[in-house]
Amino acid sequence: MFTIQDSGKDVLHELPELQAPLPFHPFLGKYTITYILIRVPENLPMKVVIDRDSCTSCSTCWETCPEFFEQDPDDSFSRVIGKFRLDGDRAQGTPPDGSEACVLDAADLCPVQIIRIEAD
Repeated sequence: MFTIQDSGKDVLHELPELQAPLPFHPFLGKYTITYILIRVPENLPMKVVIDRDSCTSCSTCWETCPEFFEQDPDDSFSRVIGKFRLDGDRAQGTPPDGSEACVLDAADLCPVQIIRIEAD
């Protein structure tokens, strides 16, 4: 799971697998790493691909990032909003400037992991 901070520019990833104590440090004692901060560059060129055949219509993506994803009224599956589609394909698109972190969040939160992010 990760949450968006600083107006969509920083993404804070929760790393539950790293919550076990790390080796003892002579000055810090025992410590754990729970979060890692990743800077998401603005205007990051990316291509988003939705595997619509595997979509479960859970609504996570279009509720998390409504500026890019929407529910298709014909089959109830997720799709890219029309103006952001690549060659009219409802399963592929390029996010608008400033919404990259939102799209990454939606992809990460998808319970069936059908949203793929590729370099554009």
